[in-house]
Formats: sequence, C-alpha cells, structure tokens
Amino acid sequence: MNKSDDIKDLSSALNKAQAMMEAAKKDSDNPFYKSKYADLHSVIIAIKEPLVKNDLSYTQTLDSDERGDYVVTTLMHSSGQWISGRHKLITSKFVKNKTGEGYIEEPGTMQSLGSAITYARRYSLQAIVGLSAEDDDAESTMQRPAQVKPPQAKVLSVYDQVKAKAQTIFKTPEDFQVWRTDNGLCDVLKDADDFELSRVWAALKKKEAAK
Repeated sequence: MNKSDDIKDLSSALNKAQAMMEAAKKDSDNPFYKSKYADLHSVIIAIKEPLVKNDLSYTQTLDSDERGDYVVTTLMHSSGQWISGRHKLITSKFVKNKTGEGYIEEPGTMQSLGSAITYARRYSLQAIVGLSAEDDDAESTMQRPAQVKPPQAKVLSVYDQVKAKAQTIFKTPEDFQVWRTDNGLCDVLKDADDFELSRVWAALKKKEAAK
C-alpha cells in the first residue's frame, strides 16, 4: 500500500463514511455454486453517497511492471491526502487437454482480461473502503457442496493440481496461505471456483520459474 505523508483527515472522513455504508447487495448469480454475489455495480452503489458526503473519492487505473499487470485503486480526500493499493491481474486459465487427462494453460484473451479487471476492481474497492457484502459472515461459515467431478479415471481436478504444485514450492500450508494473501489471491482454496484456481496456478508457475 502507498499513501500520502499524512492521512489524518482522510482517516476521519473514511470513519464517518463507513458508518453510513450498508453492505453491498448480492444481486448477481454465481452459476458455479448456485448462489448470489455482490457485483461491481452493487459495490459502487453502496459506497458512492457515503464517500461523496464525506469529501472522499476514488480512482481505479491500470498499471504494469516486469511482474505483470495491475488494477490500482486510490482513495482520495479533498485535503489532498490519499491511500492506494494494487491488485495483480491474472488472465490465463486452464482447460482440459485433447486427451481429457489433466489440464493445460491457455493464454488470456481480451475477454478474460476484462473479467479479471472487473474482478480486481470489485475486491480492491471493497477492501480499500472496508465494505462487506450482505451476509458475508454466514457465507464464510457455510459448508459448500463439493464440485461434481467428470466420470474419468485418474484425472486431477484443477484444485488437486494447484494443491500438489504448492506442496512442491512451499514448506508449509501456512507459507502458501501467506503467499496467496500477499499476491491478492483467494483466501480459502477449497471454496475457489475454476477461475480463481487458474489464477493461483498461473502465479505458482511464475514463482516456480523464478527460482
């Protein structure tokens, strides 16, 4: 995270804005888990008025370096004070190979880039203002049903491949958890969908290659 030298006024204003914010409404469908989630529009609706009434605004821009591409979210106060953070974009995904045994990495497309940007904007915006979605606590404690696997013998799921790869790179599960958090990846691996797992896999391969 980056910030201005002083964020006293910004912190005070954000505290007041947070007191006005209501949880973002989960009004979009997640077909993978047959559940609802709060999309980017719902997040913006939830924070817009509280921010404006407390002299706060934000920008979300794109940036890149030798390690990859990022969404940069900056929260600003009318005093000129600001805080900023960035979320790495991972656009590649994994598809079954032609034999149906295992998965291969497929380069990202403009469509996957757009999806990754939207995903990063949503979570970055929630994080920087401290916004939750409706019933997030209940959601985190709910036991999700296991994904139905295809009736093919000896085919590793994306989750199993990610877990196996992580075991060859990290000494402990805790190290793997810290690394995911530092890189803006999913917190609970077993609850992640294929898109999130593919992001973790791509990041693992880059870490492995950098050794």
